[in-house]
Amino acid sequence: MNFSPLNDPSFEEHRRREAEKAAKKRRKKTLIILVSVSLVLLAATVLLVFAALDTFPEIFANTETTGEAPTGTPEPTPAQTASSEPSSDVPVVVPSKNTPSESPSPTQNVPTETPTPTVNVRTTTVYVDAGHGFLNSMGDAMDKGAGNKDYPYYKLSEEQTGIPMYESDLVLILAKKVKAILEENGYTVIMSREDYVYERVPINLRAEKARNAGADLLVSIHANSAEDATVNGARVFYNDNPEWELCAECRAFAQTVAEKIDAYGASQRKSLISSGRSLAMLRGTGNIPSILVETCFLTNEEDSKLALTETWQDNMAKAIAEGVMQRYKLQTQIL
Repeated sequence: MNFSPLNDPSFEEHRRREAEKAAKKRRKKTLIILVSVSLVLLAATVLLVFAALDTFPEIFANTETTGEAPTGTPEPTPAQTASSEPSSDVPVVVPSKNTPSESPSPTQNVPTETPTPTVNVRTTTVYVDAGHGFLNSMGDAMDKGAGNKDYPYYKLSEEQTGIPMYESDLVLILAKKVKAILEENGYTVIMSREDYVYERVPINLRAEKARNAGADLLVSIHANSAEDATVNGARVFYNDNPEWELCAECRAFAQTVAEKIDAYGASQRKSLISSGRSLAMLRGTGNIPSILVETCFLTNEEDSKLALTETWQDNMAKAIAEGVMQRYKLQTQIL
């Protein structure tokens, strides 16, 4: 397993592209804010006009009739007309503004609506770590994980896409797919990153972030490398420190995920589970079940070919997500 940072010669170009993306996002955000403010002001103006119409209807009524009223003798009112006519035996009743309607509807019996209380709900929370993708410990280059011009994965990805890919690229694809599956099934997912992160975040600090996030468990996703190019397949690491109370639970978690990987055919050989007590990402996550999945070997040509297919990516993501869901059933807590 290779955690060494790589001084990528295209790092400055990559950072420039990221800066341009950020500038475009800021311009788009500014435009959205201006449009939103304009719409709010327009709506406020309309509401003020309606409020004025409702509060002072007689002013607008007089304004409408002033220009149309004749300048001669005013027409007699209905009351004047009635008084000029001969009186009859039937009394004339002119309804006033205070006359009650024929079918009054008392308001005291109208039930009032009870406001619906707000309920905060927490579901099982999974911290998904896409390995690498942060600036290295010196802060001067991007840690892209395993990969260089001699790796089959690097060469094949460049041939197929025109862009050489590293471990950090592959595991981000897998992490996003795992997140989507878990969220579709009601789980809450916290990601360590959803792109490259241009800040120095050492592994022990990433583990601390996972611990402080209040997650119920952690899955860290990686891709492996070896000097022997024939080595292939998946491997799941867990913290087997016997002094840790969740040691046995971590091993069972790793075993479940390994079995799912084999069931989906995402490993060329039977997936292994191994001790991970020396891995900083597993040591520092605190008292929660934590595993690190090495999905394949980027130094193996067959593994690399598979890793570039969407079928393999989907199967690996399903295996990891279903391993989580099988071992840790969804729980909902009302806060």
